Amino acid sequence: CDPPHCIGYEDGQIREGFEIPCGRGRDGAVTFYSVYFLALLLGTLIVIVTSLGVIYRDVSNQEKRMARYGAGSFNPGATQNTTDGTAATNVNGHSRLSSIISSVIPPVRRTFRRLSPSISNREHSNSRG
Repeated sequence: CDPPHCIGYEDGQIREGFEIPCGRGRDGAVTFYSVYFLALLLGTLIVIVTSLGVIYRDVSNQEKRMARYGAGSFNPGATQNTTDGTAATNVNGHSRLSSIISSVIPPVRRTFRRLSPSISNREHSNSRG
């Protein structure tokens, strides 16, 4: 878009009373917007690639942690594999998690057995009354 004083004049012509030729700086705007667009595009790509890399790393680490817990963790006789492919077994040949579960279950059973007679007695007394 030409300034009003350059209407009717060719690029490079200098009108009376002016020092700057018409059309000067037109290429500068194109260059400025080209550089601005490329910087914006490059910045966007850097943000996208960095974000996806961080997300990939976090999901990969989470999947490695979650690989320790699977269907085999509930089967005491099954050997459970770690992320590096080696078996995670203890001295008795059972997986570590299954040993922890087997050590917790008996005390829980004893607690429920102690509570169950008192619960069943309350139910019988409520049905009679």
